[in-house]
Amino acid sequence: MKKTLILLAMVFAIMVVQGQKLNVQSAYSSLTKGYYDKALKFIELAAADAETSTWSKTWMYRGDIYLGILLSKDDKYSKLDSNALQKAYDSYQKAIELDTKKEFYQDIMLKLYVCGEQYYNKGVSLYSTQKYEAAMNSFDKTASINAIFKKADSLATFNAAICAEYANKNDKAIEYYKNLIKIDYRKPAIYSNLANIYRKKFLEDNPYKNVDIGTDTTTVVKLLGKPLHKGKAKYNKTDYDEWKYKNKLSMLFEYGKVTFYNTDSVVPDTASFHEGIKVIKKGLKAFPDDNTIIIAESNLYLTAGKFTEAKDALEKLKAKDPTNPSVYYAIGNAYFDQYNNEANTLAIRLNAYTEAVKSLQKSIELKADYFDATYMLGAIYFNEGIRIEQTAEVIGTTDMTKYGQLKEQFDALYKSATENLEKASLLKPNDWNTLIALRKLYSRLNMMDKYKEVNDKLTKLK
Repeated sequence: MKKTLILLAMVFAIMVVQGQKLNVQSAYSSLTKGYYDKALKFIELAAADAETSTWSKTWMYRGDIYLGILLSKDDKYSKLDSNALQKAYDSYQKAIELDTKKEFYQDIMLKLYVCGEQYYNKGVSLYSTQKYEAAMNSFDKTASINAIFKKADSLATFNAAICAEYANKNDKAIEYYKNLIKIDYRKPAIYSNLANIYRKKFLEDNPYKNVDIGTDTTTVVKLLGKPLHKGKAKYNKTDYDEWKYKNKLSMLFEYGKVTFYNTDSVVPDTASFHEGIKVIKKGLKAFPDDNTIIIAESNLYLTAGKFTEAKDALEKLKAKDPTNPSVYYAIGNAYFDQYNNEANTLAIRLNAYTEAVKSLQKSIELKADYFDATYMLGAIYFNEGIRIEQTAEVIGTTDMTKYGQLKEQFDALYKSATENLEKASLLKPNDWNTLIALRKLYSRLNMMDKYKEVNDKLTKLK
């Protein structure tokens, strides 16, 4: 009796082993006939078994089945698993790990390469639907697979970098772009894009740089945290709420919006700026005449407040591309910053004013609907009008004739400012900065009907 039981147990064990082997064989047989649903059922049983799950062949077949599902034109099979590509990739990786004798190595590697191509196609599809982080991961997978073959896939890496930027994964984008520079990928955009990322990092490291006229208080608190002190202050004869921060940065608010801020005492963190300049230098060495790198250079200098260097880059660009309105706007912007810096001498500021007006007018001449240039031209007329009016108020106490002459000047400037800002408001009817400036101008020019109109609009926009 005992011998019979032992014999039956041995027979049963053999049948179980044969059954598991049969699952692998049946999976392969169904695969060759294109019956992916049946093949999938058999291979998952084999993959879950303690013995056959240690076979390289099991995982290779599993990868083949999932790859077949992915590539099938028949909805009956293609919809069996939405994650078929990843499962095929994981299966082939497992097969390589278990194939210690390299029995199936060449065959597996060929199929893994096919997976890389499919990840690339998936990345393109995800990019077209603006799923940038998922697209980045797909392109990254393609590059990683090709790296196994000692082949640097520069296009997949470049695409991954672009997607990383769009997904705001700046650290990943930096990594990708640096790898492209390392393998000497001949594309100027990798240098300009990388420099622009460092410019963004510079702004992140110095959040007050992101605060501009018209920024709401919620954004300011988000960027800079809560202020240490809140009080009242007067600027240009207007009462404002004043906020102060640990780094001595002060801001004045009107109607919940930033109207003036002072960063003179703030020492910026320039680490990202210097990294960006290194990239620019490498880029210009490789592509000395590329416009995008020169624009990135000027933007980086402007963001860091380095006027002379930014102007030199822009003048170089203007000589190369004299009909580009964006170049003249950028030059005007650079001079505008220099004009607004009250630490400069009056002679420097007045020269900057003249150059800014000239460049902005040229920009609008080349592109009549250029909102930024039109707004900035109105703004600089307004600011110069304020400067002259303040001078006139001092002189008017002793010399009314001179005051009258100066009044003609600032009235003319306010008129020019109004004309340009009204044009800007037609281009962007709900732009807060433009409406705030127009309200102040209408008040100064005693245009009360228009003042009421724009004030009502601002109230609705709050």
